[in-house]
Amino acid sequence: MNHMTIEKTRYPVRRPLARLDAALYREPFRPYYVTIRCKEWRPLFRPASVAEMVADTLRDVARKTGARLGAYCVMPDHVHFLAWFEAEGSLFSLVRSFKSAVTRNLRRDGLRESPWQHSFYDHICRRSEGLVKVCEYILAYPVRKNLCQDPAQWPWGGLVDPLP
Repeated sequence: MNHMTIEKTRYPVRRPLARLDAALYREPFRPYYVTIRCKEWRPLFRPASVAEMVADTLRDVARKTGARLGAYCVMPDHVHFLAWFEAEGSLFSLVRSFKSAVTRNLRRDGLRESPWQHSFYDHICRRSEGLVKVCEYILAYPVRKNLCQDPAQWPWGGLVDPLP
């Protein structure tokens, strides 16, 4: 039996991402449930001023990229949102622009390294899925994590645009 020597690398090996056909990420009115987390689950968004900046940045970048936001929630170490495009737009461009803008703001405050995990998690919602339930799930996240008693009490989340 041959034994292979596996060398330790300085950098972790990344598994390939399981992404669907790129055309699905540009389809008008296709809703995407997205989670973007901080590197190593670090609670970079815990300070109220930072959470507010992240929420403002998400709403601003969505508007600038032509995305619509159903619901969003900024947690201490990650962000959830439901987004779609009514016309031409790209989920990848939305996420890239959001991460870049938040990173710029955090670097102004002295952060030296990237705050983000590599890539992001997405779920392309089927038309038959209950988008109201997805929004309720997003908005209730702080309650499930015992950060508040009612979703309306969480200041860094909400509904922005009517669902498609």
